[in-house]
This record gives sequence, structure tokens and C-alpha cells, in this order.
Amino acid sequence: MRFSTSWLARLLRGRRLDRNLLRRHRARRAARRVPRRRAVRRACRRDQLTGRAQLAAGGAVGGLAAVLITAGWLVRRSLDRRRLSGWDAEWLANGPR
Repeated sequence: MRFSTSWLARLLRGRRLDRNLLRRHRARRAARRVPRRRAVRRACRRDQLTGRAQLAAGGAVGGLAAVLITAGWLVRRSLDRRRLSGWDAEWLANGPR
């Protein structure tokens, strides 16, 4: 006689919380890998934090300056085009005949 199992029973079968290492999927996967050293995070000193804050502030000011310079250049370009088109229209109306 053959028993059928539900998908939930099959899913939970390998996830039992006992001490059998062969039953746990993570343990089998970890056993195949070579153990790696984890990088130890150091606590930042006060001067490092101050330096990072100053760098962020400088980057923000530099970014804002770049945006303002680009906006000014675009406005000046559009005004120059408008002025030149006005001069062309006047020249065509009053130019030499």
C-alpha cells in the first residue's frame, strides 16, 4: 500500500528542528562550501565620521553648483537664440533692398 503525502508535508519533512545534520538543507549546502573568513567591521572613530560628513557636505555643494551652472548656461543659450532670431527678423524687415 502506498501513502500519498501533501505538498505541505513534503515541504516540512526536510525542515525539522532536530540535530540530524543530513536532514537540514542549509547544513548540507554549507558543508559543500569552503569556509570563508568574514570581514570584521571596525567601529569608526570620531575623526573618520567627521571626515565623511565633510566629504558629503562638499559633494552636496559641488553637485548644487554643477546644477546651477548648467541651468544658467541653458537659460543664457535660450535667451541668445531668442535675441538672434529677433535680430534676423528685424534685418529682413529693414535690411538693404
